Amino acid sequence: MNPDLIITGPQTPRPAVSVVIPAYNRAHCVAAAVESVFAQTFKDIEIIAIDDGSSDGTQDALVQFGDRIQLLCQDNRGVSSARNAGVRAARGQWIAFLDSDDRWHPEKLECQIAALKKYNGRVCFTRCVNHHDQLLRDIDFIAADLCEPGIFYVKNAVDSVCISPRHPLIQTMVADKSLLEQIGLFDESFPAAEDAELIFRMSFFTGFLYVDRPLATIFENSDDGLYNSMRLTFLTRRHQSYLRLLAHMYWRLVESSPEKLSVMRKRLGYFISRRAELACAADHRNVARALARDGILFAGSLRDFVRCAGVLFFPAFVRNRARKKWPA
Repeated sequence: MNPDLIITGPQTPRPAVSVVIPAYNRAHCVAAAVESVFAQTFKDIEIIAIDDGSSDGTQDALVQFGDRIQLLCQDNRGVSSARNAGVRAARGQWIAFLDSDDRWHPEKLECQIAALKKYNGRVCFTRCVNHHDQLLRDIDFIAADLCEPGIFYVKNAVDSVCISPRHPLIQTMVADKSLLEQIGLFDESFPAAEDAELIFRMSFFTGFLYVDRPLATIFENSDDGLYNSMRLTFLTRRHQSYLRLLAHMYWRLVESSPEKLSVMRKRLGYFISRRAELACAADHRNVARALARDGILFAGSLRDFVRCAGVLFFPAFVRNRARKKWPA
C-alpha cells in the first residue's frame, strides 16, 4: 500500500536508521517529537512522519521541516496503518518508532545501534520514564542475561509479553527492517494492542537486547492521540483487542510453552471480566451475561470473580457504577 500523498522528502544516501513517527491531531506536540530525533547524537538517520488524516494542523506543523523529513499523508486509518506506511517507505536497515507526543533522549539511538552491532542483535529496547519522570518498569518481571553493565539480553522473549504485566514499548524499539517484513508488520485489524501483538509474533523469531537506561519519555494516557481514550466505546474496542490477542497467545502457547498457560488464563480472566463490565455499562445485556459466565470460569482472582458475579446478579448496580467511570 502506498501512502495517499508524499508532501516532501529528502534525497540522501541510504541511512542506517529510519525513524517512523505516526501522528493524528498532534499539531501541538509533534514538532517537539521530531526535534528530539534531530537532537540524537547518532546522525545517520531519516525521519518519516505520517499524518493519519489529521484535522487540526498537524500537517502544517510537519511541513515546516521541509525536506529534512519525509512527510506522508493518508486518510485516517489508525496507528497500525500509519506505522506500516512508514516502514514501507523506509530505506534504512533499522526501524525505530516514536509516537508524536513522546520524546527521545539524545543518546538513545547511539546506545542501541552500538549494542545491536556488538551483540549481533535484531531488536533492542530501552527503559523509559513517563512525563512525571517516573521509571516505567517493563523488564523487572522478565528473566534476562546480563551482557555487560547496562545491557541485558532477553533470550526467552515470549515472556516479555506473556509473563510480564508490562511489555517493552514500541516507542523505545529499534528493529531490523527485514525482521519486521518477515513477521508481516503491524496487524491493521487491531484497533488497540497492536504493539503487544507485534512483539508477541516477533518473540518467536529472536531474543531482545535491552539497554537498562531511561532513554525515552512516554506521555501516558493522552486523551487525543492515535489510540488513547477513556470513553466507553474506545475502551470496549481496546479490551476486545486484548481478548483477541490473549486468546491467540493462549492457543499458540498450548504446544510451545504449556507451563505459561496458568498465567495466560489469569490474564484472560481479567480482560473477560472487564469486557463484561463494559458490556453491562453499554446495556448490552446478552453479551455482558455471556462474558460474565465465562469470566467466572476463568477468574484468576477474587476481584475478577466478584466483578463477573456482579454483572450476572446485580447488573443495574454495575451499570450505574461503570457509567460514572466511563462516559459513553
